[in-house]
Amino acid sequence: MTNIRRTLTALGLAGAAAATMFTTAPAAHAASGGGCGNWPSWEVRACISVVSNGSVVADGYLNASVPGCARISVALIDRSGSTLRSTQISCRTGFLAAVGEPAVGGRTYYSRIRVWNSSNTIIAESTSPAQYT
Repeated sequence: MTNIRRTLTALGLAGAAAATMFTTAPAAHAASGGGCGNWPSWEVRACISVVSNGSVVADGYLNASVPGCARISVALIDRSGSTLRSTQISCRTGFLAAVGEPAVGGRTYYSRIRVWNSSNTIIAESTSPAQYT
């Protein structure tokens, strides 16, 4: 192979690599995980998801009355267990309140539902699967 041919081949390969580098879009940063936790005691179920506007939302369900229930808390928490957003609601069955905030890429979120009695003791709790953003 002549020197000119080698040089042209090398330039062609370098040009193709550069073209690929500038035309290939970076990988999208998609959310994964989420969903609802299993039905533990008292049929309380914490759920988490990322919605279409990019917010991460914690919510849940209470499928049966909890004897001794005084209030329910629904919280959006991070991997360390720190509460990012929360709300307190009265005892009821069915869909519970939703709390959320804009999702930050690279974070891990959870939903946590706690049922409290009148002595301010947790009597039932559920945590969702991890929501990765």
